Amino acid sequence: MATVAVQATAHFTIRYELDPGPRPQAPGPRPQAPGPGSAREDAMQLDQRQVKGATVVDLSGDGIGSEPSPLRALIASILANGRRHLVLNLEQLEKMDSTCLAEIVASYKATVAAGGIMKIASANTHVRRVLQVTKVDTFVNTYGSESAAVESFGVAESSTHI
Repeated sequence: MATVAVQATAHFTIRYELDPGPRPQAPGPRPQAPGPGSAREDAMQLDQRQVKGATVVDLSGDGIGSEPSPLRALIASILANGRRHLVLNLEQLEKMDSTCLAEIVASYKATVAAGGIMKIASANTHVRRVLQVTKVDTFVNTYGSESAAVESFGVAESSTHI
């Protein structure tokens, strides 16, 4: 290893190390991300129910995306059954990564393509910030509560749990 000193001014010296050699490796095995088909205890959970004529999809857990997407499959099933008013209730969604965000956007696009309307309700501070920074909140209507999102559809008064 060679050290080169460069006199920059009379007050300090800048040193550059050339050929510092191999970098030390961290001890132990590298943690592996769960693969397809493996379930994490804190993975995103989905539940759907009917509230006043709208389909509410409750997302809970950590919002760290996985493939294949359970959200995308559920939205496709809801749309295939002719339901067109959807609310994603994010009240219990702890955090959101880019994969989860992409799944929400893809679900929104599928809903619009099927002639439906999707709204987001009850996002916590972290999730709301992700929606703002990525500008998703400029094309998906967001509401502070599930009831406000459902009422915004102005649909019939009936409520069932699926």
